[in-house]
Amino acid sequence: MVDFRSTKTWSSSLEIKSQDKFGEERGILRSSFLAARTKASLLVQEIARDLPEYTSHDITHLDALWEYCDLIIGDSLDLNPAEAYVLGLSFLTHDAGMSLAAYPNGLDDLKKTTIWKDLSALYRSDINWSGLRVEADLDKMATAESLRLMHAEKSVDVANQFWVDRNGKQIYIIDDERLRNSFGEVIGAVAKSHWESIEKIHVYLNRIIGSPPFLPPEWTCDLLKLSCILRACDVAHLDSRRAPYFTQLFRNLPPISRDHWIFQEMLGRPIAVGDRLSYASTRRFSETESAAWWLCYDTLRYVDAELRSTDALLADTRTDCRLAVRGVSNVETPALMEKNVGTRDWVPVDAQIRISNVSKIVSILGGRGLYGDNPLVALRELIQNSCDAVRARRLIEGRGNDWEKIRVRKRVSDNGTYIDISDDGIGMSLEAINSKLLDFGSSYWESSLSYLELPGLYAKGYKSTGRFGIGFFSVFMLGDQVSVWTRRPSAPLEKTIELVFNSGISTRPFIRYANESKRLVDPGTIVSVKIFDKPEKLFPRGREVGYFSKSIERIACSCDVNIEIVDDGDGGYQLSIPANSWKELDPPGLVRRTFDADRSNNERFGSIKQIQKELMKDARRARPVIAKSGEILGFGFLNPRPDYYIGPELDGIITVGGLKADQINGLSGIFLGTTNAISRDIACLRGSREDYSDWISDQVNLIRKENIDFGISVGLAETLLHLGIKDESLPIMERAGPAASINDLRNFLRVEGEVKFIHDASLSLMRRSYAAVSSNKLGSIVLDDNVFSVRMGTRPIFPMRRLHFREEVVWNGDGVRSDFGIFGWVVSVVEEEWNVSIAIDEYREAKARLGSLDGNQLDDRLYVFNRNSLSSRGAKRKRSMRQK
Repeated sequence: MVDFRSTKTWSSSLEIKSQDKFGEERGILRSSFLAARTKASLLVQEIARDLPEYTSHDITHLDALWEYCDLIIGDSLDLNPAEAYVLGLSFLTHDAGMSLAAYPNGLDDLKKTTIWKDLSALYRSDINWSGLRVEADLDKMATAESLRLMHAEKSVDVANQFWVDRNGKQIYIIDDERLRNSFGEVIGAVAKSHWESIEKIHVYLNRIIGSPPFLPPEWTCDLLKLSCILRACDVAHLDSRRAPYFTQLFRNLPPISRDHWIFQEMLGRPIAVGDRLSYASTRRFSETESAAWWLCYDTLRYVDAELRSTDALLADTRTDCRLAVRGVSNVETPALMEKNVGTRDWVPVDAQIRISNVSKIVSILGGRGLYGDNPLVALRELIQNSCDAVRARRLIEGRGNDWEKIRVRKRVSDNGTYIDISDDGIGMSLEAINSKLLDFGSSYWESSLSYLELPGLYAKGYKSTGRFGIGFFSVFMLGDQVSVWTRRPSAPLEKTIELVFNSGISTRPFIRYANESKRLVDPGTIVSVKIFDKPEKLFPRGREVGYFSKSIERIACSCDVNIEIVDDGDGGYQLSIPANSWKELDPPGLVRRTFDADRSNNERFGSIKQIQKELMKDARRARPVIAKSGEILGFGFLNPRPDYYIGPELDGIITVGGLKADQINGLSGIFLGTTNAISRDIACLRGSREDYSDWISDQVNLIRKENIDFGISVGLAETLLHLGIKDESLPIMERAGPAASINDLRNFLRVEGEVKFIHDASLSLMRRSYAAVSSNKLGSIVLDDNVFSVRMGTRPIFPMRRLHFREEVVWNGDGVRSDFGIFGWVVSVVEEEWNVSIAIDEYREAKARLGSLDGNQLDDRLYVFNRNSLSSRGAKRKRSMRQK
């Protein structure tokens, strides 16, 4: 192994020289560095203990950086002894923060950081982790990710901090106090820069500092030059020293880490060919190592880009400083790289999935292709973004749960109709806009940027509704001309950012700092969109007064943020929705907030106002759903009215993050839900059956006190059945005499050996047909004693669209045949009472006696179940199975 002291960079700067007029000063720096190296080598060897899946970050990596420095700067750059000292100490400390040993009190110190607290809270709140991992695993995950995210920031401290030995003595990496005071801070700044963007290096490190008085005056330090050298050397160091083969054998490496180890272990030292680094493998990659080959390809392309951008920064800022190597050779295509990094028995054809028309994909998946032909969804997504921002600011600043608001305004001008959505939330940084908002599918709240920019947020219990990074793009369902103004609370007024789309996503938007007239006096965000040429499609004329505002109220029906709505195009109609007001609505308020007039086409029952009036009677039963934990999960009532009384316009609303996501049949009101659907139009109730049990029992008791008819009784039984509850006392089947309950059916089956079932719709149609030709009205058909009329169809508790994405029943109750509704329940009772098995989906109706019509026998197609024949059929099936 090459000793770092044999490198040109070391020899020309810190090595002993004969007849050296600055020999004493050079010796001070050299001795200090060598002593620091001894301590740093012990410090960085602990990284493998805390992050065993990472490639080597020990002293072999740090020493190799001197060698790579020779390669990368060649003869084009000179380092004076002070610069070499600062660079060498930056080599030693830049990765030291990846070990708990860098924290004087180890894990205890790390756990006190906001990053660790945020990550720990985040992992525990994420069902993908909390449901699968034990506490210790979640802590390890938080520790590993914290060390990774904070290691660059921690490197700022390493050169200046001390550790205390058992005798109370303070031990520093840099022993010499003069050197520590003179260079400790700049060493930290250079070390940290290896993880910073090129733009930040340009802004914060573009300076040259003079030497301390005890060193020669010409020994100045160019911090930009040193940062660029560290950055280039660190990214370029890829060879087998980073991934010793034998070490891999006893590390339990996850797949992505294993691929890193494989490709680096197979690379030899790169060489300089002209102004390029040339990497080559020591052996060819087999087919089983193809993933590692592709990772190598992507990594070397990244190295190429970093070398190019680093050299470009030097070229732009320093007339006499350029890197000797400014890229990586043969990484333009897989075929070119295969010449140096070979493959065996397979050909590296780049067959990865590409999106050539990004704007088209974004317009499809960020608009109607995902959300359907409902532009109001765009308002939901924008309001949701504002809610997330307001909640975040509340927690960061310790505000109350009803602090601040969202404003939604529809304004009309000579130029057209606009919708403005503004909030007093946390705002966005320039980096958040560039790297997250404009990156389709990249969620700010799911990224490390959020907990780096907003430290402590997740530790305070923050949970965002937005998760997928696509909701903003739904705004283009409303119009192509979109403007965004935003400012962080910590940013000055003149740093208000303006983002403008003039032609949707077909052309590049532009970003600038807003001029004085458009600056946000209060922090937050405003999104403004000019509605397409025909806004009446979105807000049809002839609707009730306040249609736009009431549509927003229904969308944000359980929002925990105050919302103010103003419609300039509706006579200045205004509506305020107080935060969390859904929990205390009176019956008229609940019906107004949840009633969907757009879906009401039930002329048979009456006008919309008549329907609402009838529903307000039912809404008097509205009660809160209180979970066992005390959390309010909903506010509403059971609505068992059958479809021919009430259509889907009063389906209950399931909300996610306070905003409408789905409907639920049989329950009216507002109920909290959960969803994993990107479109958020498919959701299930939050909480368990036990959480709803008291509310359901209370609702059933309230309904029973009313004079309910047979149709309501059937609707109630079916709703309860979907909720996993079987009330056997409710009348649900018509028969000769009083309507029968499941209890009545059980009593019948215990005495009789044959039972018949007819579809209630068939019986109703038959009665109407005979009534048309008879003077008697409906009552002339008399059912036999063993015939029961049963509802055989079922309306699912959730809408039928894309039902396969979720469970059919909320709690999938107790083996009930939910596909067959009440009839499935009835058949299961027959099976239970007669101890038989009925394959109802294979069973066929047969023509049999139904009853009588005007004294004459009446036949129809019925389900006929005979106890003896079912028992013998079951016995034959068992014998057949034994023979097989």
